[in-house]
Amino acid sequence: MLGDLRQHANLRDLPANVLKLDKSFVEGMRTRRGDRVIVESTVRMAHALELCVVAEGVESEADARLLAELSCDFAQGYHYSPPLPADACAEWIRNVNDAVARSQRADPPAATSLATG
Repeated sequence: MLGDLRQHANLRDLPANVLKLDKSFVEGMRTRRGDRVIVESTVRMAHALELCVVAEGVESEADARLLAELSCDFAQGYHYSPPLPADACAEWIRNVNDAVARSQRADPPAATSLATG
């Protein structure tokens, strides 16, 4: 066990800015308490170390919503798209960007006031 702790201590010194959550935890986070605890605590730890978090293996809207609630920065998986060859990936990105731009034009964010009066 002590050896494992030393390996975790090296995490703070890694020359990285992204931490990837393995799909084995993401797949079980809604049904297994232990997986949810690992995902939630890993996201908090990564953010405290100023790392961006990418969850892999997101296969449902429910997974995506839970990861958003847990403040996970990015997600990937079949919920969004199957693996694509490079040319199809570039087209998929263009289509997503176009859809986002259209939705923002159609539904601009409402102005809010922080004044309490």
